[in-house]
Amino acid sequence: MPLIAEDLGVITPEVVRLRKDFNLPGMKVLQFGFEGGPDEHLLPHLHEEACVAYTGTHDNDTTTGWYEKVSNKVQEFSKRYLVSDGQHIAWDMIKAFWGSVAGWVITPLQDPLELDSEARMNFPSRTHGNGNWRVREDQRTERLAKRLLELNQRHGRGDV
Repeated sequence: MPLIAEDLGVITPEVVRLRKDFNLPGMKVLQFGFEGGPDEHLLPHLHEEACVAYTGTHDNDTTTGWYEKVSNKVQEFSKRYLVSDGQHIAWDMIKAFWGSVAGWVITPLQDPLELDSEARMNFPSRTHGNGNWRVREDQRTERLAKRLLELNQRHGRGDV
């Protein structure tokens, strides 16, 4: 059974050594990478194959919601890095990390749907209002499926 080391937050040398000793892929959350600036190890060009890259996790805001709330400095860096006008930031981020060397890439469905904070899944430390978002039937479209399939095919991901 494949295991993933949740190596988010403050990472000590012991954590890095344990992950490498057991050949466990770590986690790369792109939203955190863009907040860290150009030398941040979470950015797609610095990924390693032994990692799982995410636009965000169930504990993060959607990428669109995140982008609307970050500082102008983070927005500008994100746009420059992604060669983006910011209009479709979630898809720009998805395309960037799908093309990275990360062994696995995962995006919450809210991001390809380009949904804002209203579709956020979880609010850590909040005792109510979590896990309420559900995909609607009209959001599960053939167009979205084809777009994701094309992205997988272009980057050789999955059994496509």
